[in-house]
Amino acid sequence: PDVHLRLMLYKRISAAANAEELREFQVELIDRFGLLSHATKNLIRIAAIKKSARALGVEKIDAADKGGYLVFATQSHIDAVALVQLVQNDSRRYRLQSSHRLQIIDDLTKVEARFRAVENLLQTLAVKNS
Repeated sequence: PDVHLRLMLYKRISAAANAEELREFQVELIDRFGLLSHATKNLIRIAAIKKSARALGVEKIDAADKGGYLVFATQSHIDAVALVQLVQNDSRRYRLQSSHRLQIIDDLTKVEARFRAVENLLQTLAVKNS
């Protein structure tokens, strides 16, 4: 309930450099406050996804019940070969709407399915030698 403490914790989540720092922070939160609520776990997971996306040059991610999309920056670190293979191998699920936008068509009504879909997609599109 302490607004100042909550804002400080949000700032620490935002300032984490990578997924490992977020995991360490999550452990610290559990030590300090006990088991985390689903909302808190989701917040940390979203922060990790944002950091991964930013590193790849993904400007926007939108995921909803029936799918979503990723918008790539002009200068991204996406593995172009992996992107083309993804679209060719699973054209019912993935479509390139332009050179900078990948559409996802899938049943993502469950929150866990949304998280997994986005996390797996980012992992698939990461340049292999980075």
